[in-house]
Amino acid sequence: MQDSQQQLHQQYLLGPQRPSELGRKTLVLDLDETLVHSSFKPVENADITLPVDIDGQICTIYVLVRPFVAQFLKRMHKLYELVIFTASLSKYAEPLMTHLDPTKMCSYLLFREHCTFFNNAFVIFNIICHHLHKRVPIAILVTTPMIDETIHLV
Repeated sequence: MQDSQQQLHQQYLLGPQRPSELGRKTLVLDLDETLVHSSFKPVENADITLPVDIDGQICTIYVLVRPFVAQFLKRMHKLYELVIFTASLSKYAEPLMTHLDPTKMCSYLLFREHCTFFNNAFVIFNIICHHLHKRVPIAILVTTPMIDETIHLV
């Protein structure tokens, strides 16, 4: 890759699409509250328990996976380039995604470390800029206490 292309991909968070996904629309999925619900408090029937080091102390995070997440990811992977976003730290989200996506269907994982803190929230402006620059339509699925909708950008 030429130096100018490398700089462009470093400026934006997503590199080129995989050859098998070339030309596909990108579906950005919010991990927490969209695909899973996680808690530091014990949850009955947790699907996954993750030990995470927080400030030198190992904490257990209890994760409930939303019904049919595995099937949803498999089906969406056939249609879209998948990108997972979370405002959580990578030390929690990476091991969780190892459980949710063991075959690496998701092309990119973006964590709090990739975000910009803006208007009291962590946002991923660079993704949108990258794809608008390349003129590839994207869809972002976000579920939060205040937002529960799919945003389509063309």
